[in-house]
Amino acid sequence: MNTIIRLEASLSIIVAYLISAIFNYLFHRKYTFESTSNINFEIVNYILIAVSMAYLTVYITTELMDTGISIYLGKLVAVLVVFIMTFFISRYFIYYKEYKRNVVNNYTNFVE
Repeated sequence: MNTIIRLEASLSIIVAYLISAIFNYLFHRKYTFESTSNINFEIVNYILIAVSMAYLTVYITTELMDTGISIYLGKLVAVLVVFIMTFFISRYFIYYKEYKRNVVNNYTNFVE
C-alpha cells in the first residue's frame, strides 16, 4: 500500500511540476528577464533544468514522507527549495545575457 501511495504521489508531483515549468518558462522569458535571445538555446537549457528540478522535487518530497512528514508539508518544503534554486539558475545560466543587459541599462539610467 505504501508503494502505491508513493508512486501516485510521485506521478502527481511530476505532472504538476511539468505544467508549472511550462508556465514559468513563458512568464520568465517575457516578464522577469525580458529575453530576446535564441529561444532554442533557452528551451534546451530550461528543459534540462526543469527535469533536474522535477527529480529533486520528487526526491525531497518522498524522502520527507519516509520520515513521517505529510506529503503536503514535504511538497511545500520541496517547492520552496526548488523555487529558489530555479530562480538563480535561470538568472545566471539561461537568461544571463538579459540579466546582464538589464543591470547595465538600469545602472546607466540611474547614473544619468
